[in-house]
Amino acid sequence: MNRLFRLSSLAFTALPLILNAQIKSGLWDGAIKYDQLSIPFKFEIAGQGDQIRGSFFNGDVPIGSTGGRLAENQLSLNFDHLGSKLEATVDGDTIKGTFGGKRGGLHEVELHPHRDAVAEKVKAPQIGGVWDIPTESRKAEHAWRFIVRQDGAKALAAILRVDGDTGLLTGTFHDGKFELSHFDGGRPEVMEITPKDDGSLEVSVRGPRGAPTVYTAVKPAVAQERGIAPSDFTTHTGVNDPNEVFAFSFPDLHGNLVSNTDAKFRDKVLVVNVT
Repeated sequence: MNRLFRLSSLAFTALPLILNAQIKSGLWDGAIKYDQLSIPFKFEIAGQGDQIRGSFFNGDVPIGSTGGRLAENQLSLNFDHLGSKLEATVDGDTIKGTFGGKRGGLHEVELHPHRDAVAEKVKAPQIGGVWDIPTESRKAEHAWRFIVRQDGAKALAAILRVDGDTGLLTGTFHDGKFELSHFDGGRPEVMEITPKDDGSLEVSVRGPRGAPTVYTAVKPAVAQERGIAPSDFTTHTGVNDPNEVFAFSFPDLHGNLVSNTDAKFRDKVLVVNVT
């Protein structure tokens, strides 16, 4: 009887340790899978229990969760503004599960605590600055603006189009090219930038599906000599009658209808972001 009692006591003593599972706050290195493409990203976790929060990053700008919970070893983080959720199991220094929602589907995600990579003793070519990417788009563009910020072997880049941008892709120089990626809860993308002998850049961009698309980036002066320049985005969007009231009616995140005629908007300047 005494032996049986001692074993039962050990079992009940271990139970609170499972119920009070902790997760390491701070930066984590993650990867999300789209078919065979694995896209690395930076993630941050703060808090515990019902106060836990998580953030993706667009460059250095955090994109935070709208709610979350850590119970036992199950992590759930809501991103209502993205219509998505992170559901994962915490096992020591590994977080493994899925991210997504009804619109984009669910994708496998795995995270580990961030470890600063040992800097390679390699001299990266200087590519920082403003570039143009000649292209003929479906929106009558003749070029896109390509901006690169560089710090040694580290680089941050974005392509600007008339309808928005790629987000800020980040990465480092390795084996003759810059390998960058981006995932802020959306817009998954990887990019390889290879400097060419003629002073141009080969820019390979790959999204979640399909083969990479390869572009050539040149300095604005070179594009100007060819009579090419990025389009003025302000000329691509407008209204038929600027004097007409902009009428709208949509449900908010809680399902309540929001309309331009609501009393809370009366006699106030209302800024509407259509995206």
